[in-house]
Amino acid sequence: MSNRLILSGVFGAVSTVLGEAATRLLVYYKIGQIDLYQFHSLFLTVDQSSWVLGLIVSLIIGCFIGTTVYNRLEKRGSHGIALGSIMSFVFAWFLFEIVYTVFFAGLMDVARPINDHYVYLAGMAISGLALGLLMKLIVYRKA
Repeated sequence: MSNRLILSGVFGAVSTVLGEAATRLLVYYKIGQIDLYQFHSLFLTVDQSSWVLGLIVSLIIGCFIGTTVYNRLEKRGSHGIALGSIMSFVFAWFLFEIVYTVFFAGLMDVARPINDHYVYLAGMAISGLALGLLMKLIVYRKA
């Protein structure tokens, strides 16, 4: 296994921290009610959000997306790293929203406000941008 693949996974996990910081800021300014980690924890707990569980789930998701983006870049070239990683995180957002709506939304007593969807989308896009920039600056830098 190459060091670049491991770095990509680590950067994917680290990039979720920046997405969480952005969503925390949006929640602080009352744009949404739950942040990225709290939303991810709902996949395990369904009705109670937990920051620690959300952190674990987000790190796993970020690591998976980071390695997926790396493998895609190895096959197709390293052009458009930032855009590709943003789109990977946004696609993951789309899948999570569908899974949550289909399987878990009916189990909740209260529906999520529409602003929470946008807060989560913004957090995932910022995570993707962070991953793309980290990979461009460190993994695919010109030696």
